[in-house]
This record gives sequence, structure tokens and C-alpha cells, in this order.
Amino acid sequence: MENSQLITLLRTLDKREKRELRKWLLSPFHNQREDVVALFDYLMAGSHLEDDKFLEKNKVFRKIFPNQAYDDARFRQTAHFLLKQVEAYLAYQEVLADNRQLPLALARSLRRRKLGKNFIRAVKELQALQDEGERQDTSALRHHYDLLNEYSTFLNEQSGRTNINLQATINALDVYLIAEKLKQACYVLAHQKVYKIDYQNRILDYVLKEVNEHPQLLEFPAIGLYYNVYLTQVSPGKEGESHFFQLRDIMEHHFSFFSEAERRDIYLMALNYCVEKMNRGAANFVREAFELYRQGLVSGVLIQQGNLSKGTFFNITAIGLRLKEYDWIAAFIPRYTPYLEEQHRDSLSQFCQAKLFFEKQDYKKAMSLLVQFDPDDLLINLNAKSMLLKMFYEQEELDALESLLESFNTYLKRKEIIGYHKQIYSHLVKYTKRLIRINPFDANQRAALKEEVKNANPLPERQWLLEQIDKMA
Repeated sequence: MENSQLITLLRTLDKREKRELRKWLLSPFHNQREDVVALFDYLMAGSHLEDDKFLEKNKVFRKIFPNQAYDDARFRQTAHFLLKQVEAYLAYQEVLADNRQLPLALARSLRRRKLGKNFIRAVKELQALQDEGERQDTSALRHHYDLLNEYSTFLNEQSGRTNINLQATINALDVYLIAEKLKQACYVLAHQKVYKIDYQNRILDYVLKEVNEHPQLLEFPAIGLYYNVYLTQVSPGKEGESHFFQLRDIMEHHFSFFSEAERRDIYLMALNYCVEKMNRGAANFVREAFELYRQGLVSGVLIQQGNLSKGTFFNITAIGLRLKEYDWIAAFIPRYTPYLEEQHRDSLSQFCQAKLFFEKQDYKKAMSLLVQFDPDDLLINLNAKSMLLKMFYEQEELDALESLLESFNTYLKRKEIIGYHKQIYSHLVKYTKRLIRINPFDANQRAALKEEVKNANPLPERQWLLEQIDKMA
């Protein structure tokens, strides 16, 4: 049963959840089967859940039903009932995590039981929760609509009620739908950049038109936020930048009212925009990205379940070094290395330390780390080759540089390298080759190459290339 749904699910539980789940199973309200408790206790004991040798069906069956012949149907039934209880517990925890869902369910039940006074009291308590304003994300907008809808339904069910004003309910539904549509449009854009899939995004144009014609809708933080995220991604030049800074203003004043998951997604969308702008030569967005990352670390929004992703760790290092924040990065690497997943921890920390030495022009220490470095991660490998390329060039090790340029070119032809990164590093290889082949004493050749480098996109290493051209003069 080592690959079963039950085992996969149980392996995700933390210590607190395991303790609470056992209490759940011991409650006769949830479970009255002793074999289900026995199976859970066996799986939780020692390393049984992690070591496949303890998960052989015959062995598990003998522990749960001692002195009985193996019965596959009976064993499957016990495992099935335990799986259903685990799923019920997890679903209940999700409901509890949102302090509005249970009160709303209670109000609905009271309405259906025709308990008008009790229903009104429950509605007032829910309204008080909303008035506190602790959440203003799309989930909160949905709850607001659900509450008004329950109240409208209650009024409609009362005898003698012939004229019910449904405008507030309609408005709440419109606000929720607009915010949710904009949110999904942002997710679609982010997904399309990676997977190049076409989606039919019906009524999006209508939603955008509605917000443009009724700018008061932007006062709802969820609408204002996702509207600006979306237009940041699709608007050209200065218009996109204007929406980015409006987005940053909303994040500064209203971000605490959004769920952790939404905050993280929005951070990543804003950061991706900054990175794209950086790669296209907008130097001011390097600092914007760095500050976003720094705030994300302080708030904890970039750390999920105690882990910092390798991509985030890598990007923070690269951007911080680009800004010459050497002391901050020197402190960041050892402080946040423990947050990396174990399989990436040593190699990524070593690479980032090498990059720090490289940027400080301590090439001896940087090379000593890179020569013993053979990561599986394509992006890190590309960056390591990029560093070696620049060090070989600056130290005039031309034979080593020529060899690296050829191997780099071959490496870039691998199908695993996504087009955007292939473009970036192909440009670096191309213009480095041009650097070592032009006549350094020919002002016209230098000027032509400089102009070409200035206009090439995407090209994150533009500044380094321009500096090397200027050194030839």
C-alpha cells in the first residue's frame, strides 16, 4: 500500500495534525470502527509511514487483525474508511480556517428551519465580522454576497413580503464576479507565459470596460489590485509602468487584508513584471524587484511551509548583487540557506557564494567554487557558465573562453531550455564572440557593436558588455 492515496495523504500531515486526527477518529460521532483506529495507530508508529517495508499489505493486516487469515477485501475496506475520515478531517480544517464559513452555514440552517430571530442574530454576527474589515480579498467579496443572498432569500420566504430590494445583493454579486474574473485573467496571463496555451476568456473585455466606465469599482482593493496586475502585464511601456506603481500603492495600503496564498501570487506577478523590465534594460526596476523580495522575506509571504523556493533564493541573490548590496547578500545566503529544500541546499548556496565572490571580483575564490560545481538545475548551470565566460574574458584567457563559448552554444540547443532563457544566453554568447573578434582600435566597429548591444532584447548582461566595449577605447 506504499503508493496508495491514503499513504500519500498521511505523509503530508504535520505533528499537530496527526494528534488532532487521532482525536477525530476516537470520536464516535466521526468513527465507530476500531480497525480504522488500529490502522491509523500502526501507520503513525515509528517510521512505518516512511519505510515501505512496513507497508506490505500482509504485514499491516496481521498487526490490525492478529491471528486472522489475510482478507484483501476487508483490508481495502479498512483503508478506505480511514482515507475517508482523513479527507473529512482535512475538509473540516479548511472550513475552520475561514471564520465565516461555519457562521454562514449556521445562518443557512436556521433560515431553512424557519427560526427567524435566530437567523437575524446569526446574520448580524456575520455582518459584524465583515465590518471589522480584516479581509478584502475575493473570498471576502464572495462571503459578502453569500450573506446578502441568504438575507434576501429569508425576506422572500416571509409571508406578506411582496417588495424586496435586491439591489445590494446584485451589487455584491457584480463586485465579486468582476474581482474574480480579473483575478483569473491574471492567472491565465502568468500561465500562458510558461505554457503558450490559448484560452477563451469570455466577458473579460466587458469587465475591463465596466471598470473603466465606473472607476469607483477600483475602491474595492481586490478589483483595484487585479485590474492593475492585469494591465501591468498587457499595457505597453510607460502605461504598464503606471499600472505597476498603482499596484505597489495598493499592496502597501491593503495587502494585509488578503490571504497569504493571494499575497504570494501577487508578489510573484509583480516580481515577474520587474524581471521582464530589468531584462529589457529598465534599470530602475532592479531596485523595485529587490525591495519587493526584501519585503516578501520580512512578511514571510515568500516562504511556504517553511521553505524558500530555489528560484526565489537565486533571484534575490542575483538582483541584490546587481545592486552591489554585497553585505546584505553575504548575510542573506547563510540566513536563508536552511529554508531551501535539502536536495538544493548545498549546490545553490555554493553557487550563490561563488556569484558573490565573482561580483566582488575575487575571481580566484569564485572559480574554486565553480570548478567543482555540476548542478542539475538548468538555470543555475546557465548562470554558472555566464560567470565563467565573463571571468575568462576579463582575465584574457582566450583559449578557455573560445572553448566555453562553443560548449555553451551546444548546451543552449538542449530542448529543456525554455525559449526566453535560450534567447538571453544566446545573445550573451553572440555578443561575447563579437567582443573578441572586432578590431579594438576601429572606432566604427566599436560604435556599431555598442549600438547593437544597446538595442538587443532580452539582454540582462547589457551593462557588462557595454563596459567591455568602452574599455577598448
